[in-house]
Amino acid sequence: MRFVDFIIFVILIILLAGAGYAFFYFTPLFHGTNSGSFISSKEATPEMLQGLSIESRQFYENLRYSDKMIKYLISDACNDEKRKSAEEAFSIISEKTILDFYEDKNNPEIAILCSDVAPTAEEKDHFVAGEGGPSKIIETGEFFVILFGKVSLYQTDSCDEPKVAEHEILHALGFDHNSNKDSILYPITDCKQEIEQSIIDDIDKLYSIPSLPDLAINEAHANRTGKYIDFKINITNKGLKDSEGSTLHVYSGGGEIDSYQLGKMEIGKRQTLTVTNLFSVNAGNSLRFAVETNENEITKDNNEADLALE
Repeated sequence: MRFVDFIIFVILIILLAGAGYAFFYFTPLFHGTNSGSFISSKEATPEMLQGLSIESRQFYENLRYSDKMIKYLISDACNDEKRKSAEEAFSIISEKTILDFYEDKNNPEIAILCSDVAPTAEEKDHFVAGEGGPSKIIETGEFFVILFGKVSLYQTDSCDEPKVAEHEILHALGFDHNSNKDSILYPITDCKQEIEQSIIDDIDKLYSIPSLPDLAINEAHANRTGKYIDFKINITNKGLKDSEGSTLHVYSGGGEIDSYQLGKMEIGKRQTLTVTNLFSVNAGNSLRFAVETNENEITKDNNEADLALE
């Protein structure tokens, strides 16, 4: 190597060390599925009620859609009667809760499907009237957010109200069966069943939380060698809406030593930032990280973290 080339190489190494080196990556936290079915018959068998409580529980805790305005699609395969049942069921749930539903064929969150051929039930003299449940879920850290749900209607409802459609839409909203014969979520259909107050209260409580991002620092490590700092930090969007952009500020020795643009962060995504050889003339004995954004968040209490430098 020529002497001039060697000098250039050394200068590049020094500049790299002084400027620091950053590395980002993104990972989703969880995907999952669940479903329930509604069976027509005179009575439930003990096997059907095994493990069920008297009140309906969710498949996962804090399971909900991103927003209280939920988009749906009714398949063209549904006849007029089933379409009317689905629309009426959405209207009933909307009247009883803080949820609103509207049809959107381009970007639905709940798909209403119809068929005259139902799956065979395990029990004799039973047949499946409908099925439903979340089909795509992501865990954000605070919520299990339903990205997509499906409802399949097989039986034409014989009740004055669309009990089968109500039952299956509630499954798509994340609620499991219960052992209360008077509940709409009892596993066997009955025209006298209603949406009980506990389900209404659970829905209203869950959806009273606004659909906002929630950027949180959930893990950070740092050490110092002389005037050079290495750190690794994890930031997660634990909220209910994508964050369009934010900035991570790093402070030490009484002032800001660097900042990093985080860019868009989808719900449930974790971003890891690794920085090595960050030069700081006034490096103190600690680091403070602060995530700043112009957006409203569910809470900003988790946007900062303080670390002692090792």
